Amino acid sequence: MLRRRLRLKLKNDLVYSYYYVAVANPIKEVVMGAKVILVYALIVYVIGLVIFNPLWWGVGVLCGAIFAIFRLRAIENAVSKAINLDEKSAKSFLERRYFVRYGLTALVLIISAYISIDCLFGVFAGLMGIKVWVYFNIRQYKH
Repeated sequence: MLRRRLRLKLKNDLVYSYYYVAVANPIKEVVMGAKVILVYALIVYVIGLVIFNPLWWGVGVLCGAIFAIFRLRAIENAVSKAINLDEKSAKSFLERRYFVRYGLTALVLIISAYISIDCLFGVFAGLMGIKVWVYFNIRQYKH
């Protein structure tokens, strides 16, 4: 019963697919997510070479992709732990983890902005890899 309610609440947070990651095979899903994020980062890096400074663009995309993989793992970990809690505790637990993840994301973006504007755009592009994985994973479970 809790799993069904938790899934419906997470659907609004664009982490609908991570419910399945927590229930199914988390290691397999996280490894697959890391592969999708790294392939996306490679494609974005090659496209960005035309526009940006290759060194800082590459550093930014790499840092963004690594942090996106970290976020993927953090979401999976949070959902796995929240499934075992009651509904009220799970909601507050997931909200706290949500704010911590986005606080760390803001910190990474601020640090990259101090380094270079090319690095900032690269980190942002790398962080979008998590969105690519979410849409890929949702599509995978719909079929």
